[in-house]
Order: sequence, then C-alpha cells, then structure tokens
Amino acid sequence: APSSLSPQPCDIVLACWQPMGVDWTAAMRAAPHVMEYVLVGETDDGICGQPWGTWGYDGAHTDSTGSDEDERRVDVPPYVADGFERVELVAVSAAGQVCRTDERWRRARQSRTVSFRRLAR
Repeated sequence: APSSLSPQPCDIVLACWQPMGVDWTAAMRAAPHVMEYVLVGETDDGICGQPWGTWGYDGAHTDSTGSDEDERRVDVPPYVADGFERVELVAVSAAGQVCRTDERWRRARQSRTVSFRRLAR
C-alpha cells in the first residue's frame, strides 16, 4: 500500500481496514502532497493498524499506575510529530458503519472513521 502513493500525487488518501500490526500512515504523512488521510476501521486498540504508530494510542489513559512517572509522560503521537491533527468523523461513523467485531447488543460500534489533517505551516 505505501508504494501506491508515489506514482500519482494526491491530496487525500483513504485507507480502509489496515491489517492488524501494519502501519501505512507513516508513508502517508511522509508524502509532502498528502494534506489529509482518512482511516476507516477499528481505532486505537482495535484490529486495524498499530495502536501507537497508526492512531497515537498508547493505553496510558487506562493503564496508568498513578506514579509521578505517568504524570511526566511527554510522548508525542507520530501524527502530531509529523504535523497532523486527528479529527473524529462522528457523523460518518454513525451512518451505519459496522465491522465484524460489532455485536448487536452493544450500543457502541467498534468501527469508526477518523481524518488526520496536515496543519498549516
């Protein structure tokens, strides 16, 4: 997938259901012509991409020990370090998007759509 970025420059990249443990977003962010990339699938600690590399999720909010070291944590998500912001596309996600890990009895769906937009320099 990352090699598909080089032949035709584009402003927006759409990636659906990245394989678990595989991150395509570093290549997207490295391409200077990409102004935005949109990811569809399970976010953060789900089955798409890598929690940290793809989504900037490290589990610190749920796994905190309450130590002073947790309070000093200054890790910057890769997308932030590369000049992008994360925008949850709530209306798109709520428009009937489903995935194989959704259960009918749960209110919340696992699949979501998230935009990562390059910040103006």
